[in-house]
Amino acid sequence: MPPAAPIEVIRFADPWCWWSWCMEPVVRRLEEVYGDDVAITYRMGGLYEDLDAWMEAEQVDEKSAAEAIQAAAKSSGMPLRSDYLWRAEAKTTSLACLAYKAAEMQNRGLAHRYFRRMLEAFMVEGVHTSHQAYLLLAAEVGLQAPRIRHDMSMPGVRRSFELDRLAMRQMDADYDGLVLRHHTGRIVAVTGLRAQPYEEAIDELVPGLPKRRPMDIVGFAERRGTLVPREVAVVFRIPEDVAKERLRALAGAGLLEAAPWEGGPMWRWTGREPDPLPIDLVRAAYVPEELPSGAPQEVALLNAVQARYANVARIPRYPYRFPTGIVAAGEMGYPGEELRRLPADAVESFSGVAYVFAGDGIERKDTILDVGCGSGTDALLAARRADRGTVYGLDVTPPMVAKARKSAAAEGKRVRILEGNVVSIPLPKRSVDVVTGNGVLRFVQNKAAALREMARVLRPGGRLLLADVVSKRDVLAAIGICPGMWADGLAGAPLEMPFLRAIREAGFEGIKILKRHDYFGKARSPAVRRFARAVGAVSLVLKTTKREGVPQGPRA
Repeated sequence: MPPAAPIEVIRFADPWCWWSWCMEPVVRRLEEVYGDDVAITYRMGGLYEDLDAWMEAEQVDEKSAAEAIQAAAKSSGMPLRSDYLWRAEAKTTSLACLAYKAAEMQNRGLAHRYFRRMLEAFMVEGVHTSHQAYLLLAAEVGLQAPRIRHDMSMPGVRRSFELDRLAMRQMDADYDGLVLRHHTGRIVAVTGLRAQPYEEAIDELVPGLPKRRPMDIVGFAERRGTLVPREVAVVFRIPEDVAKERLRALAGAGLLEAAPWEGGPMWRWTGREPDPLPIDLVRAAYVPEELPSGAPQEVALLNAVQARYANVARIPRYPYRFPTGIVAAGEMGYPGEELRRLPADAVESFSGVAYVFAGDGIERKDTILDVGCGSGTDALLAARRADRGTVYGLDVTPPMVAKARKSAAAEGKRVRILEGNVVSIPLPKRSVDVVTGNGVLRFVQNKAAALREMARVLRPGGRLLLADVVSKRDVLAAIGICPGMWADGLAGAPLEMPFLRAIREAGFEGIKILKRHDYFGKARSPAVRRFARAVGAVSLVLKTTKREGVPQGPRA
């Protein structure tokens, strides 16, 4: 198990065992939700050495065994042929287990793909068992088939298989469950075909472990190759009929093709993905997260943003779907020598979208407000420029506020970090010379109100240095309100021209767009990159000035 993974998921399985096929949706769900924070280990249980002896021991005949297999398929929703063992003449399952163990010696990731491919071939496609079949399937997934043939008979492979079987007996495990092992050695066994109990057990073993919400069916198809409606339903937590509708829509556009197998409905990835993805396919490909029942929309979105960026503050090195940290800042144009002079805590949780100081605009005696200051990177850089002035940082996420305050402690009272919301800035009117903001407005529903607040606190002739995400296509029209994608900084991205108009209407003039940046091009998540290209999302940096005579609003 890779040392970075706090949880090992031990899956006792067999390429010929129907329960192994029925467990696929659960395993795929855990992979998508936890990513590299779970290490999935396959251990071969060896369903039977001899089919006839196994049937005699289990006191079943061909008819009753097929009925049991069909019942399992029905309960799991996974398509398979109930008579596949006899149609394929699978006299022993040990050869398939040895083939997997040999594959694992070559490449662990390809071995996992090989296992899945064997399940599909035997149980759904009805492939006949033979040494040649094992080798052909190995070659399909990129393994070296001649090496598989050689290594299957090696003593080390056979010994590894025997140790797997022994471990399964010692742990009293079965094929319709998983064994979860914490890095401290604590073990929890969970059984059943529902994913929720497994997630609950993992969350109990590692409280606060970050979880991703699967949202991109196209990306899932690209990674997995074949799709089953029930599997998609479990992974994305949508009704199975909705999953079928989405798969048919993607197939109609040529991204998927129906697999002509008797075992049940499945689709295969064709590799023909249009780039960018048309908006009508965005609706089929992306599964938006529903708003929590009973929660006001504004509260739900704010909670999602705070939860996401609290994690960025606490766990800065986690692989978030959007760019973070000093590497991201450097790619956005921040001078490395300036970043290296800042406290490491401030820069490690950097979450801006562009180099907001591209147009300068700060003088030495200025009073500056950085809205959405996060961990304090921009506030501290502003303080370096206004070395005789005062800098305020404002953020709505308490862990970010705490981190920024710690980073700014060395500056004394010259840098003050406030907790609050950009739509209600806790400063008097006409109290600052410069307002800076780096990616904050994409998280605000009422952008006009936030812009008016920025104008209110600025003195006449004061400057606004703003970096934020804009789009060419209406994101909300494509996917609706989605807390997860809102927190990723995509769902709240405004259309560019209405956004610029809102800035002017808030009381600013002489807008100069200084820079455009492909912010999402460096996102770690292919799903985010794909969606950003589909809606034409980029970040821009602009500089503008508050007009004279702008109404100040009711706040004192």
